[in-house]
Amino acid sequence: MASVVVKLLPTPDAWIACTDAYLEQLDRLTPTSTPTGRRSSRGVLTGVSSYDPTEFERSRRGDDLSVWHDLLLERLPDYDGTDRLIRIAEHPALASASSDIVAFQARVALLVGDSQRARALITAGLERLPGHAGFHLLAAAIGAEIPDTAQRVIRRR
Repeated sequence: MASVVVKLLPTPDAWIACTDAYLEQLDRLTPTSTPTGRRSSRGVLTGVSSYDPTEFERSRRGDDLSVWHDLLLERLPDYDGTDRLIRIAEHPALASASSDIVAFQARVALLVGDSQRARALITAGLERLPGHAGFHLLAAAIGAEIPDTAQRVIRRR
């Protein structure tokens, strides 16, 4: 779908308008309530069952839209749309520690000059998904710390 949209958005104004409409749709998906419980320092809910259907949906959505997010990241900085990228990266409808949205968040952090946050995001992503190839590539590119579990995965491969 993203490859079709690219052909339909010939101008910077069209990209901005489409991104604004996308953000409006994400706003409609934002959960009105969150599961009860306490979040640990890694963002994981404690005190509730381990399966959270809303977390699963956000994770799936973040993965499903990763190509679209990459296209936006390629174009919007040139179109004065960095503020929209920040909104997407922080959007609660995509908030998941278990999806490609983490790499997008890290890349947006790099875009705005916050390399420390980018490294922290990727390190946390590797703690959650130690075998995620994209996280490993980004970690190597930006000098993020690779947790022991992720290093073991690399050695096994």
